[in-house]
Amino acid sequence: MDDESKFWIDKTRWQEDAMGYVFLGNAVNRVGKFLFPGEWDESETYTDAPYSFWRQIDGTVWRITPEEATPRQKMDIHRLLVRGRPEFGRDPEIKRGRFGPVVADFSHQEWNAGIDEAQRINAERQSKLNRKAEVRRFIKKAILDGSLRFVLLPQRGGSFSEPQDRAWWNRKDHNQIFVWCQMNPQSPLSVGVGGDGYQHVFVDGSDLDNLMGAKPLKSAGKQGLATLSREILIEAIETGQMSPAQEKFMDDAAQEGFHFWSNPSAWPRDTREYIFLARVVNQIGQKLFPDDWREDEMSEIFLPRFKEGKVPVVKPGSYAELYLSTVADTVEKKHGVKLAPLDGYLKYIAGDRLKSRERIAKTAEMLIDAVVHGDLVVFGQRIGGGTGFEEMPAIEWTSDEAADWLMFCHQGPYAHSPARLKRTLGAHDLPKSLFVQRSSLDRYMQLWEQHGEFFPYLIRYPEDGAASPSPVAAVDVVLDDPGEDNVTLTAEPDSASDPQLSPIIIDRIRANGGIASLSPGERQILEVIEALGGTVASLPPRRMNYLEVIRNQVRGTPPSNSTIDRFIGMYVPELKRK
Repeated sequence: MDDESKFWIDKTRWQEDAMGYVFLGNAVNRVGKFLFPGEWDESETYTDAPYSFWRQIDGTVWRITPEEATPRQKMDIHRLLVRGRPEFGRDPEIKRGRFGPVVADFSHQEWNAGIDEAQRINAERQSKLNRKAEVRRFIKKAILDGSLRFVLLPQRGGSFSEPQDRAWWNRKDHNQIFVWCQMNPQSPLSVGVGGDGYQHVFVDGSDLDNLMGAKPLKSAGKQGLATLSREILIEAIETGQMSPAQEKFMDDAAQEGFHFWSNPSAWPRDTREYIFLARVVNQIGQKLFPDDWREDEMSEIFLPRFKEGKVPVVKPGSYAELYLSTVADTVEKKHGVKLAPLDGYLKYIAGDRLKSRERIAKTAEMLIDAVVHGDLVVFGQRIGGGTGFEEMPAIEWTSDEAADWLMFCHQGPYAHSPARLKRTLGAHDLPKSLFVQRSSLDRYMQLWEQHGEFFPYLIRYPEDGAASPSPVAAVDVVLDDPGEDNVTLTAEPDSASDPQLSPIIIDRIRANGGIASLSPGERQILEVIEALGGTVASLPPRRMNYLEVIRNQVRGTPPSNSTIDRFIGMYVPELKRK
């Protein structure tokens, strides 16, 4: 048994809750019982990791051979056979040689039987491992969202710290924090799990209570309702009914897209010269929205949108938010429970989801715009082992397919199993994974730092450093009406020169909170002014005329008259508004 399992089994090693703070270990079990009532038994916290006796080549999974196995893997297979397959008669006692334990050789049948046993045990453990992972993600997201504060307590005890920086949890390897429930405030992103300088992690007890909302409500028999928070809002599954499989509620493309953005560990590796496009998307998103962009933000685009007045029915696990249903009345009548708190939650969640999609749309707009202008150079590499990189002409990104390429970071159909694509398309017709040339990204980010929030509204600089503008195409990403479930990305050619915004307009926008403060409709108006010359004289002076120009020039759904009037009044007051 490893040290992590010993820690989670032996609660005498845990810190006690005190002064309104809850030790992270206790918080894990509270959240576990809340998310999975009737299932969470705390053994999830010390369930061993899955056995790994497989390798993947070009999307095909193969069992490793005894020759490929490490000494530890051979030891594991031996123990699996001794415990689960006694018919092979292997000696439980392992002899030791000069350099450590010596495991007896395996026959072909023994080796495969051992892997079969590992596969069976992995399947038994998986549900517990999934629950453990879901609880940890829930706590991490709550901290990153600012809804759950955390503090530290020195090893010797004493006073709790002030609430710590939630950015310390903005890391992929958050599991390290849960090993012994410790962090090092001097090096909060270190990969260690304990030792000198490490302190115990506690969460705010009142935040934890508020985060989980009402306690799970139980009705007659085995039927029940659990009210969850944020990412997993409601679980309302009736007794005797299986949760509908997620495949029934998402088409293949949405399933693949959700899987793709939720599993960055499966993305192609970067090289010295090229960075996989998905990582660039996250870089730009984090640059645009440093306080709000999440690592898995893009997966939101493939999930059903929460709408006010509708209650989402979800199941716990990786595919928690995959289907919606108007079940409030049915649940209240059948189970005799009150769903009053859901009104506030739904309003918050609906707005939060819309904001997420607006962030995605702005990030996609900026990235495709940069590719079309030649600021970022994209290369393709054939899926499944191809080593060559082939540059994509920038003009290709003005096509209607550009949105799909960005959403899946592949030029062609995507599937998280390349072997599946091979069977469908053939090895020679596999799509290309898309990468960004590292040098172009470095230069792009430097220009961004130089020009700040008005980049790329300010004039661009061609790759060769010349002052003359290069042919460009303007790209717009338009969010559909909030009642719809889709984000539409459109790419259209524009003029052959780049207009520059007037310093007067720039100064006025800066004085009122900057580009980030503009609504999507106001940004549409700004783009029209930019396209028409970028000055206060770019629009006709009379209201009836500039309203018509903006409606005709804007891409997507035109902003309302009140939005136009507000923008003109604040940033182009020289025009007549009557």
